[in-house]
Amino acid sequence: MKFSVVAIASLMLLAAQAFAQPTKPVNPAAPVPPIKAGSLVTKSYQPIGKSKLQVDLTVVNAGEVQRDLHDYFKQRLTAHGNPVGSSGTLAVKLAIEYVAPAPSLAGTNANPPPTPPGVGAGTSTSQESPIPASKAPAFKPTSPTPSGLSPMHLTITVYREQGGAVVWSGEATCNTPFKSAKITGRAMIDQLVESLDKTRARDADCPL
Repeated sequence: MKFSVVAIASLMLLAAQAFAQPTKPVNPAAPVPPIKAGSLVTKSYQPIGKSKLQVDLTVVNAGEVQRDLHDYFKQRLTAHGNPVGSSGTLAVKLAIEYVAPAPSLAGTNANPPPTPPGVGAGTSTSQESPIPASKAPAFKPTSPTPSGLSPMHLTITVYREQGGAVVWSGEATCNTPFKSAKITGRAMIDQLVESLDKTRARDADCPL
């Protein structure tokens, strides 16, 4: 069987492209259970080196802690030797999961006054109701208690812009009070960025 020069060249080009495709992690879309608090796990699939990284901001939460950590993350990447820009063959995403601890009930009245007559589930606020249909005062949320702890979970994923193949991933979890959330998050980012291009599983250095 004879092949034309054009056909042979096409086959060689396809083979070269297939060989150049990044190696994807095994079943990258499979759900992974969160790591326990105080742990850090990273996995390297292909080298990153000092490549320029495009920061994916699609998952940025509008909260103050999240904004602060995303800004610090970009600064930390630049200091590590990975310039941050709006273009590049590699992109990086930082996901932050943190819910402020619930307010403390200490010091509140353990025996609240009885509910006035006519107020309760299903109570009507119509003209026939014994309670005037007046507008309720605005709810004022209570600040989180500084002594409470809540887990902060950070996930960093570096992937190829073309095809979305994961190049490196890392996650860390630390318990932290709300007052120290930014400090804890920055410490976790420091450890994750220093682990770029590495595969490791160890205890996270969580600030006390």
